Parts: sequence; structure tokens; C-alpha cells
Amino acid sequence: MERETHEEMLEIVECKQCHKPEYYGMMIWRDGKQMCRGCWCELRQKEARQRPAPTNYIFPRYEDGHDYSAEVRVIEFEGSQYEVLDSTVDHYVCPPMHANEGYHLITKYKAKIIERKMPDNVKT
Repeated sequence: MERETHEEMLEIVECKQCHKPEYYGMMIWRDGKQMCRGCWCELRQKEARQRPAPTNYIFPRYEDGHDYSAEVRVIEFEGSQYEVLDSTVDHYVCPPMHANEGYHLITKYKAKIIERKMPDNVKT
């Protein structure tokens, strides 16, 4: 089996349980279901009545506490490439491509990352 690269682990996918974005490398398998860290924390709270520790990060933070989705510079969505100006937890904010358009809010797990500016301390 081929080991995934750091870039593949940072791919943003949709959680099948809550339909929110999560990093591919942070998806969790539990009872035959794949879920994001948010769903896993909710499940743990229901089962064990435990509150998550402050270091239990959920999207957009990775396990090291860094928000890699904020480092995305160019995405592709529905066949067009967009420059990313800013991002929210769930969306990329992209400028209009034509004079009669407003800003685009593109769901993170539906966009393909074309270019990312990685922090200096991260090896790809």
C-alpha cells in the first residue's frame, strides 16, 4: 500500500455524517463509519460525557493546530480557477471574475486545491 503524501492528507473532504469539511488525514473510522473530528467529539461526549480537551482540534485546525486551509491560494471549482482572498471555516472567498458578479463563496470540500502556500516549517 502506498503511503499518502502530506499534500494528500491536507485535502479537504466532506464528512459523510454531518456534511461539514474535514482534512482527509483527520477523518476517523468508528463502528464502520468514517467521520470528522467534530462528529467524533460529539459521539464521545454522548457516550462518556467527556468534554474535549483544548488541544482536541477540529476543522479548520489540523492535529498540529495549524489552519492549512488558510494557506490555499488558488482553487478550481466547476471548471474555473479562482484566486482565494480569504476563507471562513466552510468556504473560500474569491473575487468576481466579471464586472457583473459579486464575490464567490465556494464550499471548501467542493473545490480542488491548485496552489497552496505552505508554512516554512512544513515538508511536502
